[in-house]
Amino acid sequence: NWMPWEYEGQLHVSYTMCPHKVLRCNATDGQCALAHETKLDSCSRDLRGSSQWVAVGNDAMVGVAHVTRHMGGSERHRQNLSIDLRYEHAFLQASATPPFVLRYFSAPFMVPRLYNTDVDFVQFCAGLAIGDNTSELTYGIGDCGAFSVSMPKHMLLHFANVSGPRSGPTS
Repeated sequence: NWMPWEYEGQLHVSYTMCPHKVLRCNATDGQCALAHETKLDSCSRDLRGSSQWVAVGNDAMVGVAHVTRHMGGSERHRQNLSIDLRYEHAFLQASATPPFVLRYFSAPFMVPRLYNTDVDFVQFCAGLAIGDNTSELTYGIGDCGAFSVSMPKHMLLHFANVSGPRSGPTS
């Protein structure tokens, strides 16, 4: 669940989101070391990485993370499910320069159900591409299929709060 990106020719990864632990990695020998650690007060320790980070200008990177929710018996019964897990996604924003502060995460969302079975609740966003005017999110459902969804770039930036207010790190 690491979220990679390159900064000044060096591989970095978000190792955890809350706190946001950034490792600097040596691509030759695979060794990684803690480079930065910051914390967004409202962040949940359950938030985990999914996609890679993509720089979008304005000292910002955008990515996608996920939370695994455990569904109680009444919720499972109401939806006629045999599994007790549900993956929810969130768009993230972080600073594109050290210490790579996690600034924002969106409200949770899920992609639409495709199979109308329990596997629809096992989703994982694996990739994010952002072009001049469009963005593409790739994801898998239930380890049964790979899919993608496109949206206008301005919508993705809105969901990731790139032009909105920013929160600073705490110690």
